[in-house]
Order: sequence, then structure tokens, then C-alpha cells
Amino acid sequence: MTTLVAAMTDPSYAGMVIVIAGYPRDMDVMLNRNAGLKSRFKRFIDFPDWEAEDGVAFLRAKALKEEMTLEPGAEVMLLKTFEELKKLDGFGNGRDAVGMWDELKQCRAQRVFTVAEMVRTITAVDAAIAGESILAARRPPDGPILSQSSILHPSDGLCRPREQHAEVRPSLCELSEDQESETHLQAEQMVGNEEALEADEQVVEVEAARDEEPVGNGNIANEERDIGVSDEDWEELQRAKEDHAAHVDGLRRAREQAKLEEERRRVEAIQAKIRQICPCPAGYSWYKCGTGWRCGGGSHFVSDAQLNNQFTC
Repeated sequence: MTTLVAAMTDPSYAGMVIVIAGYPRDMDVMLNRNAGLKSRFKRFIDFPDWEAEDGVAFLRAKALKEEMTLEPGAEVMLLKTFEELKKLDGFGNGRDAVGMWDELKQCRAQRVFTVAEMVRTITAVDAAIAGESILAARRPPDGPILSQSSILHPSDGLCRPREQHAEVRPSLCELSEDQESETHLQAEQMVGNEEALEADEQVVEVEAARDEEPVGNGNIANEERDIGVSDEDWEELQRAKEDHAAHVDGLRRAREQAKLEEERRRVEAIQAKIRQICPCPAGYSWYKCGTGWRCGGGSHFVSDAQLNNQFTC
């Protein structure tokens, strides 16, 4: 800072415009380090942070430019992610949006590695997993600060596992628990193919469980402490195991949330089609009853046959 002040008072730099940029709090700390520095800057320009909707709009434009389809359910998950990012320190606006896009493409690449898709699509599952990863990396870690000796021991030349994110925060799925409960009720009332739908859900759960099974994980509860391991190293290892378990659980919940979001959209589509056939004057929701659907007030009924004759559900 002293060098900068000296240069600003040097006649050889007369007429030069000096621009410095950074986060408001960091800039204030830097300028206050030298009493004569802040007074020499005559104009300050504040750029407002992006809103969560701005981040989603940016990703929507990126998807369009790279000829990808962004599912509506994916946009919902991305909006929640940006809302959570804005609550954390150091929100990077466009930089964070670019990082989110890179994470989305990586999640999609892992998903389509074995199963190709006709249209390049960013799904709600991709968005949920990418959001969990971004938020987990941004949240401050918990636990004591480790000494350098606990990270690397010259005697054995081996690096200890790096401490990751020990604090288990609410995931994107937990932010909408009320919505999940409502979606569960609606999914149970969907017209036709209930048994087939249940079978599909079981297949998804089995595949998700297979994806989440860590390679060589074994039974963590039965892993006993080796002889000679210090208390500090053992505690660090236990935190790493807890971090891993929390990460796996977050992925599972993200998949479940994406699946429920898809079912909610399907139910809403059916409800809209029923209202075209028989609008309920009171605006009640429709519920699956026997061979058809009945409005919440009970006085209006649409049969499955009527629904199938007029629409393909």
C-alpha cells in the first residue's frame, strides 16, 4: 500500500487513472491500512450482486448456446442452490454461475456414460447433485485446526486424509420437506399403472443404492483402530468417515427429491387435463377414486375412460 501511495504522488504518473476492484469489505480493509490511500480515491462504484433468478437465467442461456435442454425441474433445483449460495460468504455472481455450469456438465456426463440420450438434457437429478456438491464445497468446515505434523509425518512420508466438510447442513431436499409430503400424496393418486409405477420406483431405488455403494468401503462400524495410531489422527479419520457418509446420504436424498419433482409435474399435468373435461367451480383439487377422479368437494366425477378418450396421459 505504501508503494501505491508513493506512485500516486509521483509526478511521472500524473494523468494516470488507477482502478482497483474487489469485494466491498475486503476493499475497505485494504484502503484503511494506509491513512492517505483511501482519501486519494474520489469515486466508488458499487455493483449489485446477482439475484438467484439471474444465475438461473445465465445457465439457461448457456444451455441454449451449447444446444442442451434444461428441464423445468432442474431450474427449480438450481434456483434453490443459488438462494443458498447467496446466504454464504463470498458469493461470486457470474464466477459461481460458471462453476455451477461446469459441475452440471460433469454430473450429466457421469449419468449418460452408460446410457445415451437422444436429446442432450440437464435433468433435475443432475441439478440436485451438482447443487449439493457446490454448497458442500462452499460451506465452512467444522472441527479443530490440525497441526502440520498431523497432516504429514516425515517419518512415514504418507499424507493423512485431508479434512473435508464435517458439518452436515440441510440439503436441497430438506429445504422443501413440505413440498415433498404433498407430492407423496399426489403421486399415490395418479391415474392408471400404479403397479408399474411402483415397480419403476423400486428399480430406481435399487440403482441409486448401487451407485452410492462406496468401492471397498466395507463395514465402517467394524473397522478397528490400528496399533500406533495417535488420538489426533484417529479423530481426523472418524471425521472423514462421517463426511463420506453424509455425502452419500446427500446424493441419495437429491435423487429422491428429483424423482418426486418429476412425479409432481406428472400429477399436475393430469389435474390440468381433468379440469378441461369438468372444471370444478370451487377450484378444488381432484383425487383418484375407484375407476375415476373426484373433486375435493365430492360433487364432480371424471372417469378414467373419459380421461383416456380425450387425452393421452
